[in-house]
Amino acid sequence: MRLTHIKEPLLDFNLGPHEDIRFGIMNYHPYDADLETAPSQVNLGIVGTAKTIHGCLEWIERCKTTIPAKDSPLRNLFVRFPGYAKDSCFKSSIHVEERNRRNIPEREIDKLTKYGDRNLVIENAVSLYVDGIQFLANESKVDVVICSLPEEILALKIPPPMEDDETDESEDAKVVQYNFHHMLKAKAMAFRIPIQLVIPSTYGQKIKITEKTLSRDLQDEATRAWNFFTALYYKANGTPWRLPRISSELTTCYVGVSFYRTLDEESVNTSIAQVFNELGDGIIIRGAQAQMTKEDRQPHLNASDAEQLVDTALTQYQQEHKTMPARIVVHKSSQFAESEREGFLSGIEKFRISEYDLMSIRKTGTRLYRIGNYPPLRGMLWDLDDTNHVMYTRGSVYFYETYPGKYIPHPILFKTELSERPSEVLAREILGLTKMNWNSTQFDHSMPITMCAAAKVGDVLKYLPEDAELCPRYSYYM
Repeated sequence: MRLTHIKEPLLDFNLGPHEDIRFGIMNYHPYDADLETAPSQVNLGIVGTAKTIHGCLEWIERCKTTIPAKDSPLRNLFVRFPGYAKDSCFKSSIHVEERNRRNIPEREIDKLTKYGDRNLVIENAVSLYVDGIQFLANESKVDVVICSLPEEILALKIPPPMEDDETDESEDAKVVQYNFHHMLKAKAMAFRIPIQLVIPSTYGQKIKITEKTLSRDLQDEATRAWNFFTALYYKANGTPWRLPRISSELTTCYVGVSFYRTLDEESVNTSIAQVFNELGDGIIIRGAQAQMTKEDRQPHLNASDAEQLVDTALTQYQQEHKTMPARIVVHKSSQFAESEREGFLSGIEKFRISEYDLMSIRKTGTRLYRIGNYPPLRGMLWDLDDTNHVMYTRGSVYFYETYPGKYIPHPILFKTELSERPSEVLAREILGLTKMNWNSTQFDHSMPITMCAAAKVGDVLKYLPEDAELCPRYSYYM
């Protein structure tokens, strides 16, 4: 048994590196701040009721200036928001024209409650917002559309509890439960404008907590502002930060391969790949159907489909970045079957990629224990053997001077199926990729972006036809 602690990876910002996202942006500006492609002005569209639009825009206006940090001795965990404006560290402003505000009459929201079928309610609620998004796409030039939700729609984000007479697990008893968030993301994709959903508690409006509404703990206002505006910057085609580019390192293409079931859960899992470079630019690719094997009850691809997936991923990478990578890293949510190894290698060799690393990554119940009240440090690596490695991607964080989570963290297990690199090098790379999630500015995420994007993308793709043209950028799914 061998234990190693992987030092917290740095991230690149415009004027220098930092390990923390918020301090990096605040002190060194977004990575692309001085590039012509940076979103110096984000033109917003907004769809919602008169009340939710007013509340959301009032909060956005407030966030143009400093939002104080939460009163706490943990000063590195709770950070003031410096304001989103041209003269702030973001070097970007928000602009919302009057004609880009699309009101949904409250009487239309009231009508939704008259439908007895929950799925029908969701379909009609989605249609109300899609109509507004479509108008903005056709009549205006906006970078991102805010969908500001009233309290009545919050209940549609949570599946209803099963009644006693609905607990039959037979095939006939399966009922498809629509999800408002995922369906809206899928329907809006046709207009090629990223959308951002906002609930009343984001801008400080108190809601009635019931079984049908969200009951999660509300983050402090500065943290909400950091997460909201950083995601907005990314969705407007900005690059807030990137992984450091070391001149001696090979240009690398990261591919995450995962699986999701169709909406009715009757079809075999379908594969999906997320292709990333060090900038975090993600290209979404839908692969072939997978099969559940009797040996390990995990989804796998046949050799031909695995080869085709790599072929498509590298072709898309070349089209997007105008060059081929020198190295490819494949992260997969299930272990590699022999057929998959053969297929992936065949596809990689076809493009003459000089180096490759194939790994499976999943959460594990295997744990380490530390003396005291805190869990092991984030970055603690435990080599079980030459191929199986346990690492804490969530845990106690030196920079935060605490463990920032609520529950006992689960480490991840990564298995090196084919690789000649030391486990420490691969672990450091995985730890860096956990910091590439644009939805949150707290950097201690559990899974690398190659894997954590999978659930979000799969949830949305369930609502798209198999032949639908996919938006390639991850910003449309998050």
